[in-house]
Amino acid sequence: MRYSIFRGVTVVVILVGVGLSGDLLWPNPARWTLSAQPECTITRGNNPETGNQDALARILATGKPCPRNVVELRQQIASRGGTFATAFINNRGFHNPNRGSFSLFEVVTGNLQSIGRVSDGEFFFGHFTTSAGQRLILDQIPAPSDRLLMVEAIVWDPAKSLFNFYELIGIGSGRSWDYKGDSADILTETARLHLERPQGAPSITRTLLRCASCHVNGGPIMRELAPPHNDWWTAARTLPAGGLEFDSQITAIATGFVDGDRLAAGVRAGLTKLATSAAFQAAVTRRSLQEQLRPLFCPAELNLESDAAPLDNNLPTTLVPSALLVDSRLAQAPLAVARADYVAALRSTGSRFPDIDRADADRAWFGPVKATSDQMRVQSLIDAKLIDEEFVADVLAVDFTNPVLSKGRCALLKRVPQQATPDWRDRFLTALKASTDANAKDLVANLTIADMTAASHRQRGGRFLAACAEKLKTREFVVAALTLVQQRREEVRDNDISKGQGGMILEPGFKVIFPEPSKKPKPGAHTLSPSCLIS
Repeated sequence: MRYSIFRGVTVVVILVGVGLSGDLLWPNPARWTLSAQPECTITRGNNPETGNQDALARILATGKPCPRNVVELRQQIASRGGTFATAFINNRGFHNPNRGSFSLFEVVTGNLQSIGRVSDGEFFFGHFTTSAGQRLILDQIPAPSDRLLMVEAIVWDPAKSLFNFYELIGIGSGRSWDYKGDSADILTETARLHLERPQGAPSITRTLLRCASCHVNGGPIMRELAPPHNDWWTAARTLPAGGLEFDSQITAIATGFVDGDRLAAGVRAGLTKLATSAAFQAAVTRRSLQEQLRPLFCPAELNLESDAAPLDNNLPTTLVPSALLVDSRLAQAPLAVARADYVAALRSTGSRFPDIDRADADRAWFGPVKATSDQMRVQSLIDAKLIDEEFVADVLAVDFTNPVLSKGRCALLKRVPQQATPDWRDRFLTALKASTDANAKDLVANLTIADMTAASHRQRGGRFLAACAEKLKTREFVVAALTLVQQRREEVRDNDISKGQGGMILEPGFKVIFPEPSKKPKPGAHTLSPSCLIS
């Protein structure tokens, strides 16, 4: 099953026609245009959706014929003056082209005729590929019995000041442009995430399907947002295609390929646009206080970080992203590990990358870190004066050596009052004091002891990273550290963010992201102490 980039940003997916000979047939009006329905109907459920004012909705409302594939969609966008920046990623790892599973994620900008200016961060689309013999083609041939996800899109609606989410679905020769909802709708879909719900109920409900499963914060995402954007194409280091050759349609699109940095810039622009939207902030404020504070205590989305250099460069050292070990608000520092020790740790843990003969991903220490979108949501709470920097640091200092996936810190969210009354902090503190939980006691201390300040928490985080830097000079500790990172990868799959009804944030089956150790890690089995000891 596929989900969106946004996964990263939401995506428009490409449609391809293949005849019996395997040759591409489009654009072929007899095959790809709707004779009975020359104009598009956007539906939500079984009902037409006509009120949206984003660029895609307006193109579909006025463009003829109705685009049934991404080539036709691109043609209509280009004919109006739009331009494309296309990022290219291997869905199954940098060195794993065997199945021909790549995605193309595109950023549209320009002054579009009859629509107006589309700025960076306002219009994203993308598409997938597959292999046909020795050719890499656009994956756009729906089977009669399958609902093929052909297009996902996320587009800014200036009338709403929210993002709208779309899909183009194909079943045999049929096509359907479906509106899945907007950023505010996603807040409703994700209301139960990390919070109380009926036993057996999903953490994310089903109406928006893929969209809410990845776009928990309502905007575009790119998991590999920070450089070096592991598994993405760059001009300096293009993705291997194995024995596959681009077909003519992909070759034409590839002239617009950009480095992952370009897509990351667009995603950040979109996140900033949503964070500064009064309409979205009003929608957030209407949610419960627990939902508003969730990105501080728990993960809503995820980013992934790695060493800066590919392992194939054979550099003498690897670098551990410090955000794997502590929240960047508390401490940041380079953590060097001898390459020989890291390779020994791969051998010791029996690490293998699925499908191919490699021990690791393209870059070392690839793992989950706190999402930029979560960080931005926290900053929005500070800017709105609902919380302050001291409160943020006090919360992050609880189980701070597990910065993303701490179940102990996340469980404290349920003790937050439902409503943001003037005395909500006092009521929260009372609820914490009534608990015998060690993490609750830690937070009480952080909130009440005068010496427990944001500055002191940062000093503690700095001492922690300094201790880790020393311990990472020994091979034995490097093995333990890699074992912990492998466990954190598995903890993503065990976390509430992976228990939605419409899909999982790491998209298992479609994506292959991490190498796997010979023994499956048990979530919570190893812990990291404030003195950087792994138990």
